[in-house]
Amino acid sequence: MITEVNRGNFNDEVLRADTPVLAFFTADWCAPCRVLKPVLVELATEKQGEIKICSIDVTKYEDIAARWQVKALPTVIVFQNGEEIDRFWGPKSKQDVVEILNFED
Repeated sequence: MITEVNRGNFNDEVLRADTPVLAFFTADWCAPCRVLKPVLVELATEKQGEIKICSIDVTKYEDIAARWQVKALPTVIVFQNGEEIDRFWGPKSKQDVVEILNFED
């Protein structure tokens, strides 16, 4: 499951999470985002409890995107203990995302 994030819950869902978080910055009109989303949905199911995946709609929450300097879509920022530890842009395969996260598939 991907958790929808907004201004009111960003800090709790992303920055204060007990597990690493993939913050998926996306928009409905973004074709590459639609390519990446099923990959993230699959990983959210397979890695439940190990990682949390959150989605932030940049059209609705431009301020959150600006705060984290999101300049391209899709952008995924990996947070751990409230800190950015990695980021990537564009659609990726499941294997690419797994390698970025150092998960064994």
